Amino acid sequence: MQGVNVTGQRWHQAWDVPEAWQSVSSVTGYLFKGTNGNPVSGPLTSTIQSGGSLAPQYEGFYDLHRIPMLDGTWQNVLLNTEPVNPLYTGVYAVGPYVVNQVAVSGTNVPYTSEVNGSYYNVVNDLKTNNAANNLSRTIDGIEASPASVTPTGLWNGTLGSYGHTAWSGFNVKGNRSFTIEVTAQDEQGFATMTKAMPVIGVWHATDALGSLPSIAAAPAAFNGNSIGMAVPDCEGWNKASPAQRDRRAAR
Repeated sequence: MQGVNVTGQRWHQAWDVPEAWQSVSSVTGYLFKGTNGNPVSGPLTSTIQSGGSLAPQYEGFYDLHRIPMLDGTWQNVLLNTEPVNPLYTGVYAVGPYVVNQVAVSGTNVPYTSEVNGSYYNVVNDLKTNNAANNLSRTIDGIEASPASVTPTGLWNGTLGSYGHTAWSGFNVKGNRSFTIEVTAQDEQGFATMTKAMPVIGVWHATDALGSLPSIAAAPAAFNGNSIGMAVPDCEGWNKASPAQRDRRAAR
């Protein structure tokens, strides 16, 4: 899980409780690349989010770099997880997220790790309680073969990995207009602005693969009128002639 603050408190063997004033912390995924651009907004041009690695081992990685020993034998360290302050964005951002911080999935599970003076590195994998575990995806198509939109015009999809994109296609008859709205939801299905930040693009069906949206785009998330909603401006499509509309599709 990215963007989670991991705190460590030294717990000496002679103490009944950990020393709250002896703390260190690290944000998970701080060495991972926060964003790599997308098909809607194009390649990343801002340097503020271009740092970091795409190596899988750094996704969710944290490092409590150094915890001093009191007597050189052993001691415990109490590990906890917590969300990052939502005000830490832009130049004040920490970890992989720059535009906003993401709500932690699940609840914290305290973990006690023993640190022995005879070795230097301790590896601990932390798990939160009741975290979302459904990584399954719907059939959302690829750019060259987008999935058909349901006749109702309403459908859901699951984002299951870094940089995931979903491609959908539909036909619009002449003398018709349409609106595209995408609402981000949390793991319980409620609209949210603290999870995914979806961006939307609309292309002609005949546009070259890899091209930027030719009809409309909502490269910034949450520009709609309700919580978690993004809406591209399709006004240019609506003004097209009936013959042109018949040849266009969104993906």
